Amino acid sequence: MKTISTILFLTLFGFTASFTAQAIENSVSAPTITYPDQATAMQALDRELGTQLAKDLIRKLASKNASQSLSIVDEFAQQLAQQPTQQPTLNIITLEHAYFKLAEHARIYQAAELDPVVLDFLIAYRSRAQVIHPESRGSSVPVFSIRATAAGARRLQQRESALLTATGLQNQPSALLQHYLSVTPVSQSALRDAAITLTPNLQKQLLALSLQQLKPNAKNNSNQTGLIDLLAALAFEQSDFSALTNIIKQARRQQLPSILKQISSTLPATEAKALLYEATLGDPATAAIAIHYLSQFSPTDNTVYIDMLKWLSEPELAAAAALALSSSQHKQVKTDLRRLSASSHAATARNAQLALDLLNESSTEGSL
Repeated sequence: MKTISTILFLTLFGFTASFTAQAIENSVSAPTITYPDQATAMQALDRELGTQLAKDLIRKLASKNASQSLSIVDEFAQQLAQQPTQQPTLNIITLEHAYFKLAEHARIYQAAELDPVVLDFLIAYRSRAQVIHPESRGSSVPVFSIRATAAGARRLQQRESALLTATGLQNQPSALLQHYLSVTPVSQSALRDAAITLTPNLQKQLLALSLQQLKPNAKNNSNQTGLIDLLAALAFEQSDFSALTNIIKQARRQQLPSILKQISSTLPATEAKALLYEATLGDPATAAIAIHYLSQFSPTDNTVYIDMLKWLSEPELAAAAALALSSSQHKQVKTDLRRLSASSHAATARNAQLALDLLNESSTEGSL
């Protein structure tokens, strides 16, 4: 049987990640153990031994190259095969506790002292110490989240690497934008945070370059999604009304709720209302969110209030308008809803009555 180190070493020369993960699983000689619950699993764990093994493993792996690291990991895994004479207390759950502590160490320090193949191994590792799923007796989950913790360490590592590269591009907005578009979403998030710390002039340049990259009708393009997120961060920082108008038109539906919320809570009323009105022209789901945020202006802005009453007659906007009016503090709302509930237009009457019922229900609950 090939050892772990042999299998992992081959991955350096082109084997796929899925093959590597399967090879790792097949090469470990210990059987899978499924515990009935977490408490039972913890009773089987020798925590002190696992922690000490992890410390030894971290010390041995520090600053080693790929080949050396794979040999150390392989040697460590073989400890189970050497039982019971050498270490009778070592079992798979204790071994995996050590792997988990190694993954935690990598996450805390962004794997700074570890060769990337160590994280490759941990991310591909398939846990053999399992516990029955508390909500599904027919399935089980790992006792320790080795793979997820290692993947988190890899994401942090990528984020820090992206930020380090961006540091050298702070006066090159075009290069910074291309770098932003080339990295993972996690790294993009870090770069957006960095972008709003640039000088106002550099922010404007980056904003203009990003707007040029937008492509009409490309909402499902991954680059477009990242661009919208960057544009939103910069546009709010710059209070750029024109850019925000473009963002509303080009953003994916999933991006709009947070954007509309920020518009309603951070921009001056005049600009916020104009942008929210723009969003009511989008698909019904987006329009409903925009109407929800517009409703905060209805008690003092008669134009908004009257439009909400009109929307009770529009099939795609009526439900959102009824819900918004049911919480309106406008002094005429009950009178106007009663009037419209007697309308000859059946849909308008029905929607007005719905808003009135919700309003009365809310008032009753508030008086209890």
